[in-house]
Amino acid sequence: MIIKIKKLTVKHEVEILKNINLNIEKNKITALVGSSGCGKSTLLKSINLMLDKELHQEGEILYLENNILEYPKETLRKEIGLVFQSPTPLPFSVYKNLTYGYEYHHKNIDNLDNLVEKMLKKIGLFHEINDFNMEANKLSGGQQQRMCIARTLMVNPKVILLDEPCSALDVKNTLNIENLLKEICHEYTIVIVTHNLSQARRISDNLIYMEEGEIIESGKTQDVFNNPKDERTKKYLQLEKV
Repeated sequence: MIIKIKKLTVKHEVEILKNINLNIEKNKITALVGSSGCGKSTLLKSINLMLDKELHQEGEILYLENNILEYPKETLRKEIGLVFQSPTPLPFSVYKNLTYGYEYHHKNIDNLDNLVEKMLKKIGLFHEINDFNMEANKLSGGQQQRMCIARTLMVNPKVILLDEPCSALDVKNTLNIENLLKEICHEYTIVIVTHNLSQARRISDNLIYMEEGEIIESGKTQDVFNNPKDERTKKYLQLEKV
């Protein structure tokens, strides 16, 4: 397991996460599902130390068997990238968006052009963009989100966290991102928060259902969908048909 979470509790005035115990399987897609406010995004952000400062955290998160607190934040966030719900293009060109993080983390920046071209081909943008020096904010929403994923991939992380990356996208762009994630999951460990149960069924290997800050059920995606062990899980998954 690439990530192990042990007895994780996060609280402010109330408990947001309650005694979370969880293992994330390497080079698989794990989907976090549950109603709004159940703690999915908080759990995701806790994995790469992106929680708000006023939140109090107890328990342990291990990455490659080491406590994440032992890593410098810059190193951890290079290894564990986070893609937000809304696209977050930097106020630069597409090219500069992709190279910005790479140049920060690498002294040798030879062959950057080739690396950018390779990454844009991987995410399916190479033939959609005529000029890589165009401002990134001129891309469509779906293109921006794919570019943000490419920007994360440029620094060669081992884990990619995605917080509802398709929530604001149309069906075509959603499928583009789903196909991308399925294509790259053999290279990266992917954890995705989604409210789209059909999406979770389509792309994930493992499924975690959360409710009120607790993990109610987890397992292989098809097993959980086809034979949920907990009545609360069964009731929630029935919403896929609504």
